[in-house]
Amino acid sequence: MHEELDLEGLTLQEATSYVAKYLAAHKQSQQRRQQAEEEFRRWETRVRLAHEKGETELASAALARAEKAATEFKQARAEEKELAITCDLLKQRLERLARQPEFSVDAEQLLSHMQNMIDSGNTETGGTL
Repeated sequence: MHEELDLEGLTLQEATSYVAKYLAAHKQSQQRRQQAEEEFRRWETRVRLAHEKGETELASAALARAEKAATEFKQARAEEKELAITCDLLKQRLERLARQPEFSVDAEQLLSHMQNMIDSGNTETGGTL
């Protein structure tokens, strides 16, 4: 399991903040994918227009740019999908963490109880806190 997906040992607030960072990264990846897709479409249109006008040299240059834009679009889409999966897993784990009861210890009360046990010579833990 990836260490980055492990919310173990985090408080609910820490885990929520951690998941929120991934959700923000996912949102940014969606925007990058959209921009890359628009750039690809723009160059694709330019290739078609250059061919229609008989500008083979221009079409060739536009095609090279379109291919580069296509590669960037594919990479952005893959990153977006990966982050979507990661976010879904993290949200599930966060929901599970939120359903778990939070245990807290009153350190002073525990210390006082232990001191009373020591003072009375009773080291068994049969009493209540």
